Amino acid sequence: MLQLFIPANKVQKDRKIMRETDARMAKYSRRGLILNLVAFGLCLALGDFYTEAPNFALTLAIGLLIITLWRGYFLFRFDSLYPRAPGRWRSHYFWASFVGAGWWSLIVASITYTIGMQNDTLLIWLYSVVFYSSVASVLSPYRKFLGMYLFIGQIPAGATAVMLGTWEGYIYGVMMLVFYLLLDHQGEVNSRIYWDRLEAQYNLDQHARNLEIEKRDTQAAAELKNTFLSRFGTEIRTSLNDILGSLSLLADSSLTAQQKEFIALAVKAGERQLNMVDAAIDFSKVTNQNLVLEKSIFNLWKLIEHVVEDVAHDAYQQDVELNHVLDSDTPIRVKGDNQRLEQVLINLLSHAIKHSAFGSILFKSEFVLKNDQQGELQITIIDEYQGATLPAQPNKKQENVKDADPEEPLGITLCKGIAEFMNGSLQVYEEPGKGVQYFFNVTLELTSKSPKALAVNPQLRNKKMLLVGIPPSIEESFHIEMEAWGMDIEMTQDPDQAIQLMEDAEKDEKPFDGLLIYTLVKSLDSLVLAEKLAQHQHFQATPFVIACTLAQRADERVDRIAAGQTVLLKPVLRKNLHQAVCQSLLKADEATLEKDKSGPQGNGRRVLLVDDHRVNQMVSKGMLGKLGYKVVIANNGREALAALEEQPFDLVLMDCQMPEMDGYEATQAIRRKEQAQGVSKPLPVVAMTAHAGESDQAKCYAAGMSDYLAKPVSFEKLEQNLRRWLGKNTDQD
Repeated sequence: MLQLFIPANKVQKDRKIMRETDARMAKYSRRGLILNLVAFGLCLALGDFYTEAPNFALTLAIGLLIITLWRGYFLFRFDSLYPRAPGRWRSHYFWASFVGAGWWSLIVASITYTIGMQNDTLLIWLYSVVFYSSVASVLSPYRKFLGMYLFIGQIPAGATAVMLGTWEGYIYGVMMLVFYLLLDHQGEVNSRIYWDRLEAQYNLDQHARNLEIEKRDTQAAAELKNTFLSRFGTEIRTSLNDILGSLSLLADSSLTAQQKEFIALAVKAGERQLNMVDAAIDFSKVTNQNLVLEKSIFNLWKLIEHVVEDVAHDAYQQDVELNHVLDSDTPIRVKGDNQRLEQVLINLLSHAIKHSAFGSILFKSEFVLKNDQQGELQITIIDEYQGATLPAQPNKKQENVKDADPEEPLGITLCKGIAEFMNGSLQVYEEPGKGVQYFFNVTLELTSKSPKALAVNPQLRNKKMLLVGIPPSIEESFHIEMEAWGMDIEMTQDPDQAIQLMEDAEKDEKPFDGLLIYTLVKSLDSLVLAEKLAQHQHFQATPFVIACTLAQRADERVDRIAAGQTVLLKPVLRKNLHQAVCQSLLKADEATLEKDKSGPQGNGRRVLLVDDHRVNQMVSKGMLGKLGYKVVIANNGREALAALEEQPFDLVLMDCQMPEMDGYEATQAIRRKEQAQGVSKPLPVVAMTAHAGESDQAKCYAAGMSDYLAKPVSFEKLEQNLRRWLGKNTDQD
């Protein structure tokens, strides 16, 4: 049998696509069958053909009816016949359609030959033109079938018109031939367009399916990675909690100075390990675009100064001079994610210190108001070089832009990701021979426009002070700050010139009231001035402040020279500078605080510690005991509920993951009982768990817990949290 359709590509082999194509063909063909019967019936009823040849007309009508019923069998039972054998249905329908086209062609030719080109003939020819025009579009997907169908249906009628031998017959015969050629060509074009469009759509759908599969695989891999990192982080946090807690208790015992230094190093190493775990988890969240930011009101001044102090020890251990400038117009309180902001600043500063090529880092912070509700914090970190000047803003067209350091993928890359989540940006530039420059900015909401006010001692007004050795990048900030206190300030970099300035001031009867001597990390040359002052007969009594690092403070030379003088530890913060100047010039130690005579913080208050980990119990109990609290231990939620039935407690420290009954279920039971009893002041329940994600915190609060402490819990964090909920030095209930 002649094959009228052979699938040539994946689209034509797709059962769904072919069903839609055949269903469309069947739908419009059903209409054609009915219209053919109606058209021929009207022709017989209104025209002369039935009058001229009644028997022949009746035979043609019966034949058309039988063929219509045959074709209708395939068309009207499409839904039941097609699924069994689509190819067989299509083949049978094609051959039935050829018979139908041939019979219709016989009808048109018979009418034309019998009555000539009269009204009946023109009507049936017009209908045929409209009919074949419509079916050509529907049948165009099957190019070979359409061509044969049009030929069988049109060419015999055209040939019959020519055989009449009249000029009208010639015209209509030629028109039918031209019409056939046009429809055949249009069918070829439509067929190509139809299959090309379906193939493009098929490829697009296939690509979309592949992307969806790839997305599911990627999401599954990401979820697996997140689960692994979360569990891994939980285990590490639990271990670090034991280590750091034990070290904090050990640090208070009788140890030599060297042993305490070793403990401090161990604590620092443990904190670094904790930071690495947090960085790995955060990096995963950034890459998966599911990092959640938390907004809260915080002290921006305190945060920036804490960052500088936190990295200062690392800087001086690596012989890197860390200088910072904090814009005095920076507001005190702003709203944003303070933990993420602190994380970015510490990572950037640590990275800059670690990779410093010139041994001097400048950290500059500015705050620019955008409107009444928002402002932009602009942070600049520069690896300073000799003669460096601070650029105003980075040029985005500048070349040599560096991406993340391949040796520290969790450093700069993580900071860039967090910056983008905070609607900020981080840019890192490197100029040959000029070191690396970091530019970070983030928008924060304002809660108050007031900058931080410093309570200045009025006795400093008109005091004259000489500043020696201040680094050029920060000497302007020193000058502006101290002049704002009402002081008369002069500066010099040369110790010999300092002596000359002091002698000139003495001659003018305007002597300096004191000096500030700034030492560099890699050099104590500025101390030459202090030694000369000690030997100078006129300036032996002149007070001075020595700005040095903690490591330099232990140097024998500094210790000898600083005897009887004021030492200012670097990095120099504004409050510390004011305090040191007052102590030196006014002999007033503003740092002396009245000692608390009311006893330890806990003062015998009772805390229920719920934890199934023996080492955690030991460490936490030791820290709570050190704070003066009485501790009762429960190994799981059931024991905790039983303990609460036996005696009252002031606070509960609740682990979350425990056998028999976890912390969430236990807390919910506590809250249900309080609600039933109408308790007005709920018992504080503080989660203390190694699960440190945002979802874990939300789960704790949803269970009714009052607060959240992530392991490892340091002594300071525990002390602050307990003070927040229980106060300090309160008598036992």
